[in-house]
Amino acid sequence: MTLARKLAVSSLGLGYLRPANGTWGTLGGVAIYIALFASGAANPAALALAAVVVSYIAIALGPWAEKHFDTVDPKPFVLDEVAGYLLTVTVFFQITTWAAFIKAAACGFVLFRIFDILKLPPGNWFERLPGGYGITLDDLMGAVYANVLLHLVLYLW
Repeated sequence: MTLARKLAVSSLGLGYLRPANGTWGTLGGVAIYIALFASGAANPAALALAAVVVSYIAIALGPWAEKHFDTVDPKPFVLDEVAGYLLTVTVFFQITTWAAFIKAAACGFVLFRIFDILKLPPGNWFERLPGGYGITLDDLMGAVYANVLLHLVLYLW
């Protein structure tokens, strides 16, 4: 059970890669986005559902991870980055071409990483919440900022 939890919270081991484990972990979200798009299921509802499910799992596993790694918001824990990325690329229209998908995926990746690192309010306030809530909600707040900007970029570009 411990191995399964480690694999889950580290996004199949991506959270153990250095440097910038959060950036590596975000690639887990990119992989899910690619899989959904390639299968024809990358619609706004499916992406939002994926973000909610991954967020739920991250929040649920947060207390275990903090106890297991003996620290608050442990470095290998990157499931929150996966959830944040999926929320970032949940746009309010269907992306139908590979060119548009690549643009959204790449811009979403860069924007999410910027806002995840900046931790603008109220994201930095959410970090203070206990367990999985503190680990996950700050990333989701960064994803909201990134999502808004991604919509603007995709509209203008």
